[in-house]
Amino acid sequence: MSLTEAIASVRSELEEARRGGEGREVQFRVGEVHLDFQVEVARETGAEAGLKVWVVSAGAKAKIADRHTHSVKVTLVPQINSGGEWVDMRIGDEVPDRPTLPEWDQ
Repeated sequence: MSLTEAIASVRSELEEARRGGEGREVQFRVGEVHLDFQVEVARETGAEAGLKVWVVSAGAKAKIADRHTHSVKVTLVPQINSGGEWVDMRIGDEVPDRPTLPEWDQ
């Protein structure tokens, strides 16, 4: 699995959790999401040469003991677009009072 696929999977799970929380009395604000991966970096040649990063699954670790793996920590802050503004994601319904977000240089 590529690192892109792993992060896309986390995104899908968060979206599913958000939909599952709609209409529920208890709501959760999603804070930082920390992901720790063991990855293998491979150099590819040819027309699309470059480095590829692959997430190593727990079962595959023993099989690739002779290869070099690296630890990667990714921190994500889930947000959604609400009325043209990016706001913190919540697991559940929209809430009327959201904290003001800092301005980011673009």
